[in-house]
Amino acid sequence: MQKMMIAVLTLAGIAGLMSVLGHITRAQTSPSSAAAPRTTPLAAPSNQLEDALLEWPLPPGEQVYRRIDGKHLHQYVEEQAAISRRYRDQGHPKFWGRIIGTSADAESAEWLANKFKSFAMSDVRIQPLDLSPQYYARMPQVERRRTMVFIGLDGHHNTGPGSAVGGVWLNDTANKAKLFAKTALSINCEHPSTIQTYVRPRYLAGDVVHWSNMYMAQQWYAGGPSRPELTAIAVKAFKEFGVPLLTEPNPRPPAGDLGRLYRFTPGVATSEFFHYFHTDRETPETVPWTGLQATTRAYAKIIDEVNKQPLSTFQRPEEPVPTR
Repeated sequence: MQKMMIAVLTLAGIAGLMSVLGHITRAQTSPSSAAAPRTTPLAAPSNQLEDALLEWPLPPGEQVYRRIDGKHLHQYVEEQAAISRRYRDQGHPKFWGRIIGTSADAESAEWLANKFKSFAMSDVRIQPLDLSPQYYARMPQVERRRTMVFIGLDGHHNTGPGSAVGGVWLNDTANKAKLFAKTALSINCEHPSTIQTYVRPRYLAGDVVHWSNMYMAQQWYAGGPSRPELTAIAVKAFKEFGVPLLTEPNPRPPAGDLGRLYRFTPGVATSEFFHYFHTDRETPETVPWTGLQATTRAYAKIIDEVNKQPLSTFQRPEEPVPTR
């Protein structure tokens, strides 16, 4: 039996299903009222926000997904943020982050390759970390119905001639026919967990950003109108594992690299962009571990359910380019 592919777009980093977007940040020169609360009475006796966050319980019969641990995933966010800060502290105080072409970008790429190798992924040509296989990698290769391929692109926050060459290459007629002819599912999971914040809530004084102990609802796309089976699988998984969604799906994937591919490949994407989006206030504290855990478990469930179906369930002829 010829294997078919599930593609996961990793872009410039990892969170959730190993997907956190690397981005440019600008240092602020004055104090901001948007700082994270240092203590919260919701989390006594520790008074730490991470202990106040609401954790969604696993549905009955889904204990296999308990191995996907949000606090463990949040360590990846911390490690990626540390790469950005090291670059800043090495003499780049104005424009800093994991910017393409910088030493931080190289460090981030090495970090990502090492993580992939540590998960027992094949064809990653770099010294592996000495870690046990994780989740899907625990399954012997001969028992896997489909192959999972991680695609790392060159980002989508670069503009001008020669920008986004990876996305352009994937859209080339010959390349997409070769790469996606047997793809059952493409996942683009950016910004998978964002703290729910409020500006000037009624009856509270002060021009400050108030934090909650919950993560935000996500914009989402799951196959579009031509793939109701994929939509049903995704919505059910998100609901079961506690991923809040906007009540209506996006007509096309939220901003991200699946937007280049969704017309010719079945795809699922979630994301949210709020008060701290792409600023130097978008720190690991704004990424609740509970949201990482819920989203990652839901995506794992989606992959499992897609793998139960034949390829024909999800593949469709290429859709036309939208007129607007």
